[in-house]
Amino acid sequence: MDIYLLLYLFLIAAPFSTIIHELGHLVGATIVKADQITLSIGTGKNAYTFSKDNIRISFQPSFLLTGLTKSERSKPYNSLEVAFITFCGPLFNILSFILFTGLHNFVHENSYFFLLMLLNGWIATVNMVPFKVNNKESDGYIIFKQLFKNE
Repeated sequence: MDIYLLLYLFLIAAPFSTIIHELGHLVGATIVKADQITLSIGTGKNAYTFSKDNIRISFQPSFLLTGLTKSERSKPYNSLEVAFITFCGPLFNILSFILFTGLHNFVHENSYFFLLMLLNGWIATVNMVPFKVNNKESDGYIIFKQLFKNE
């Protein structure tokens, strides 16, 4: 891997793929009519914040593979709605994987599309595996917990 591809991975592909994932959660929350949605990319002090209607998007300086989307609604979400919102993140990565696979194979074969394809596939796969580390739960863990909890 040359230095340009490595820089591309850390400075463009990883943050872009994280944004794709978090936008999936944002779209899912919008579909189930969330009252307030906050999408945050990175960690640290806010570098830039954008708000429109009930959506707030903020970017922090350390943006590598770190994102969070929170949504709230006056009427509490039921288990299927939480599972749906959660599933939309990996779904967007799966759709991006398909898009970048097509771009790589049929439009222009290059390492940059290939890296985006692999990264989005990896993010979708890892997020769908149910696991919990300390207090951090994967999307798969949240979906599993919501679908199989006793109400």
